[in-house]
Amino acid sequence: MRIEPLGETAYILRDLEVEPHIVARSIELASVPGVEEIVPSMETVGIYINPDTFDPESLKGLRMATATRGRGFTIPVVFDGPDLAEICQIIGSEPEFAVKAFCAQLYTVVAIGFLPGFPYLTGLPEQFKVLQRRDEPRIQVPVGSVGVAAGQAGIYPQQSPGGWNLIGETPVKIADAAHAFFPLNPGDTIRFLEIERGHLSKYRDKTILDYVND
Repeated sequence: MRIEPLGETAYILRDLEVEPHIVARSIELASVPGVEEIVPSMETVGIYINPDTFDPESLKGLRMATATRGRGFTIPVVFDGPDLAEICQIIGSEPEFAVKAFCAQLYTVVAIGFLPGFPYLTGLPEQFKVLQRRDEPRIQVPVGSVGVAAGQAGIYPQQSPGGWNLIGETPVKIADAAHAFFPLNPGDTIRFLEIERGHLSKYRDKTILDYVND
């Protein structure tokens, strides 16, 4: 693990031997003196520190936590996204089979960002991993959009600009910054369930906490 300073009050941890969310959990469990905030990403971990009490040497002998799976969720999705036809053309599949392959996977939340509550998910079927970010990002991506890009899937928790390929939409609220509602965490798992657009109304008042797996 390489520990690099970012100014006086932050460090970034690179070249990790285990997944970033496991490193972040290990630091949290160890109660490392001076660490005030831990932010795992796809490949690195950022830490915000108190420079008066933090010693970077304290991380070098860090004992890694055992990898444990978080909560599991099943999220209903209408698969009629504006990029579905283009996705199918690129991966060489009919929509019915592309959706079936997408829903057959178990996805793992490995990081949260670029929007508050936006989950980065690993677990895509191999054929989807050829999809890159769109050349021209959209100015507005609707809330609940499910996207694919660069070997990952993600869910937009709010309306925002974005360059992911949109495969569908969930009516279920996955986060709400105004009410500090951020139920997803790294290590949680997600399955997607196909639903019909005509059934959207029955899900409109639901949150992701209504779809925790037993």
